[in-house]
Amino acid sequence: MTLDEQFDDDDDVVMLCPACGDNYLHIPKVGVGTGKNYTEITSSGTDVCKKKPNGFPRVYRGTVVVLTVRCETCLQSHHIIFRFHKGQIVIENEETSTEEWDIWRD
Repeated sequence: MTLDEQFDDDDDVVMLCPACGDNYLHIPKVGVGTGKNYTEITSSGTDVCKKKPNGFPRVYRGTVVVLTVRCETCLQSHHIIFRFHKGQIVIENEETSTEEWDIWRD
């Protein structure tokens, strides 16, 4: 998955489900990893791990931000991975599984 178009401050860009293309996505989990630690935010709270947790995407050098999304329509879950490498931010998609829906809701 790549984002190669430019958009300005007034544009809204809506993420679509990588599996079915629908736009009804929920965020059950967000993670930030460095070479030594991984911090994960879920509805249960914030957890700082000394190593990658189960279900974490493959190991990367540098910083990685993992946005876990779950689709209302097809119920599939994906890690949307933002990783930094040699001055570029690469966006990737990796299928995963989760039963959770949202970090927080009104």
